[in-house]
Amino acid sequence: LAVPNLAPNSISAGGATGSAGSSVLHPDLWAAVSGKVNQQSVLRALRGMDIPEAAAVASLIKRGKVELNFTDELLTIPQGAVQPWQTNQITIYRNYSGDVKQTASLVAHETEHYLQNLTQAEYADGVTAIKAELGAYSVQRRFDPTFRLRTDEQVIDYLVSEKLYPQITRG
Repeated sequence: LAVPNLAPNSISAGGATGSAGSSVLHPDLWAAVSGKVNQQSVLRALRGMDIPEAAAVASLIKRGKVELNFTDELLTIPQGAVQPWQTNQITIYRNYSGDVKQTASLVAHETEHYLQNLTQAEYADGVTAIKAELGAYSVQRRFDPTFRLRTDEQVIDYLVSEKLYPQITRG
């Protein structure tokens, strides 16, 4: 039984085989199926989801409208991704983002913030911040049915309890 050569730098075109007669994968496909969280694996996960928004998020990434950056930097705050104000950049922190499907849901959450296009001054208003986060967490819940914040009330409880959102209070 021949074992396929799955090394990422074993490139072939049109189904050609490697030196041992085994099939090889294109580097983008290798990146998507290697188990590592990266842009190709996130795109593959998004395309495999049966929700229209997933195809839209994948399209934004593929066309360069949203740029993903992955880092192994350790975070001291419970945040798997961030989308800096009025940029098309999303940074994913691999140490906190989870598996590929969970990461795809984080990307969808942050893409929602990109589409909201809020300024830091606008977000500083607690009501605007709550609306923005409820929208983003709603998207994340649709993408990840195992996401722990299943209701808007749970999201609000989380936002009020987190130091990341000092402008959000109950009242």
